[in-house]
Amino acid sequence: MLSVLLVSVPWLAFAVLVAVVIVGPVCASALSVAIEAVQALVPAIGRACDTGDWVTNTIGAVLGGVVAALALVWHRSATRLEPVPVE
Repeated sequence: MLSVLLVSVPWLAFAVLVAVVIVGPVCASALSVAIEAVQALVPAIGRACDTGDWVTNTIGAVLGGVVAALALVWHRSATRLEPVPVE
């Protein structure tokens, strides 16, 4: 059902790509910052805050977003409906 909508409504496909490439990594980065802040502020859990973790998590989220966007574009081009020739 979603693939039919993405093929038939181009702006919806663009909105999904924006969500995957921009919103997803931004949310993932914010979550990583929150986790590192908890590790810094609650010493009882026995974890240390490391900004390197935040950087690598953010890079991973961006790469994951790019791979997901490429997969969506590939899927959209593979399932594009071809016009039926009128005879």
